[in-house]
Amino acid sequence: MPRSLTRISAACLIAGAMALASTGAAAQVRAELPTSIVEAGTIGASERSQIEAYIAELAPHATGADPEAATRARRDLVAPLSGRQPSVAFRQAYGQASSSLMRSLLNSDNPNDRIAGLRLAGNLATADGANAVRTALASDDPGVRLFAAVQARRIFEVSGAAGAAVTESQTFQLVDALVNSVEASTPAAHTQAVVRALGTGSLLRGRDMNTTRSRAAAGLARVAAAPLAALDPRDLLDHEDTLLTAASLVTRSVSEAGVAVSDEAAKAAAELGGDILSLTLRRQTGNMIPEQADADLRLVNAAESLVYFARRRHAENNRANPGGIPQTRLAELLRARDRSFRNELVRLIGPGSDFLRQFGLPDNRFIR
Repeated sequence: MPRSLTRISAACLIAGAMALASTGAAAQVRAELPTSIVEAGTIGASERSQIEAYIAELAPHATGADPEAATRARRDLVAPLSGRQPSVAFRQAYGQASSSLMRSLLNSDNPNDRIAGLRLAGNLATADGANAVRTALASDDPGVRLFAAVQARRIFEVSGAAGAAVTESQTFQLVDALVNSVEASTPAAHTQAVVRALGTGSLLRGRDMNTTRSRAAAGLARVAAAPLAALDPRDLLDHEDTLLTAASLVTRSVSEAGVAVSDEAAKAAAELGGDILSLTLRRQTGNMIPEQADADLRLVNAAESLVYFARRRHAENNRANPGGIPQTRLAELLRARDRSFRNELVRLIGPGSDFLRQFGLPDNRFIR
């Protein structure tokens, strides 16, 4: 072969290799949606076209057979919705453009596909997203149910930070689905995920989310309290993490100034605190509290704070004097092994107490 042709062939091979490399690199680098679109208060035809083109590029890879390509595409699919402040208008437009893809993922027999669809639904935090998460909370697959609870929390986070793209009736349904997804046999991991999701909902601010806040706080208190009715006092500390998390979140919800909290939420919060204190009393009476009672002290401190702030909130709601609600010293007395601990506790939650009368609870509600 003439030397000139050899040089031409080599040049063609090099050019071809470079072209392939360039094509491969382009496949790895996708166009991004600019912040100006993601945070836009309104989405026009031009912005909508860019959104549709972005999703159209990702869709075949997100549902394709190549697992690495699918992982990258699914990551890129939620990227515009996380790490920035995606506006309500953007999330609604993005949800409309990706609705077919989301349904395809959610309806798949592959749990990994359904989880990818739920991740998109949670980050969208739109009506369709909330409905998808609510439906998944009743799934036969425990892994899908668990991830749905995680994404319910994400919906509340996005709604609080970037504006609600859902109605309160839809958030009510989501709260109720979370509460109903917890049963006596529910794994602890799922219960914890539900507690955190409801806790996030119980801290929502804004007039359009006040009722959801109260509903989530009440639901959280009830989920945490549900196992306590039939619980052996010796097993109380097995529930410490869930109870402390729930008590802390509900206390924040009912005590925060400048927001409305319903009497129902205040009552549920107070009953959770009373249930914890009731079991502590039974542990103390049965000599089950060890010398190093750190866990019992943490629970008593959390419970008496919860009761105190729930009572104050209820008093404020009913135009009574919240300053008349006394602060108890139960944790302090327990720490000191003071014999008056039991009497003070009975005075708070026992028959005829101001606490019981305030919430209209029967005399045997906590001490039978």
